[in-house]
Amino acid sequence: MTRILAVGFAGGEFLPDSCAVHVYPETLQREDLEGLVEVVTADLGEDRAVVAVYPSWWSEPALRRLQTVRAAVDSNRLLLYASPLPPLAGSVLCALAAAVAPHIGAPGLLHAGLPLLERQLLPVARLRKLGGLRQPAPSVWQHLLSWWPTTSFGVSWWPRPAIHRLKKADASVPLPPRAAWSGVPVDRLALAADDRARTEWVAAAVGRPLDIEEVQRVAPGPLASRFWGTAAVLEAVAYPGDVPLLASWLAEGHLALPCPWCGERVVSSECPFCHMDRATAIPAVRPAEPLRAEASS
Repeated sequence: MTRILAVGFAGGEFLPDSCAVHVYPETLQREDLEGLVEVVTADLGEDRAVVAVYPSWWSEPALRRLQTVRAAVDSNRLLLYASPLPPLAGSVLCALAAAVAPHIGAPGLLHAGLPLLERQLLPVARLRKLGGLRQPAPSVWQHLLSWWPTTSFGVSWWPRPAIHRLKKADASVPLPPRAAWSGVPVDRLALAADDRARTEWVAAAVGRPLDIEEVQRVAPGPLASRFWGTAAVLEAVAYPGDVPLLASWLAEGHLALPCPWCGERVVSSECPFCHMDRATAIPAVRPAEPLRAEASS
């Protein structure tokens, strides 16, 4: 079984039967290392693997300290994954990964499936100021418009990251048709917002078009203002809630084979355990038996 460690992404009850996720909602501090080593050691001692998910847009010092923990536990079964998702979507990704882990035997398959899980999520956001936003980058014209007091913007990731000016006549953002979700229906919606945000926009712009009635509200993550450049942001993400179907879809068509170098079952061309390129790895060879002298005639 694989355990999920979230660094820089907050936790939340995003599924009815939420699986445990070790959560460090901000970056790792030096004082966290000793306790984290104990947590990882306990998980690995139960013949498990641990996948640490952290934001690619705020990787340090988390990455450096995760590498320190990996060296301290002296195990290659602590896998690292950098996600480009915004804060709330990254938290949902960790929850979904923990939920599908019991249905997927090989930790290498789960690690390789994280990019596929990301593509099953639909993050959106609404904000008024664009001065601190870096991903996606606003245009000069959008920066100028953001100075107008009544202007607001929607940010979406489908079909690609983009910023849209929201108008009274049309406050929507692009959404995919339900048939575009690879057979795994998107039926749940999470929301994180401060008191100043207009939460009804999520129901009108996202919930109704996708036929999602239930909205799970959580507190904004500690790194939300760092990603969005402002604390006055409404952040939402639509995601699938059928865990068995999602796990089956992730495993479909993927054959986990032993890495020629370390023996772990993996899918990707580069082994996430030993970082060896499987195409160039030299298979392990048994030691040759000592030559026996032929009996003299």
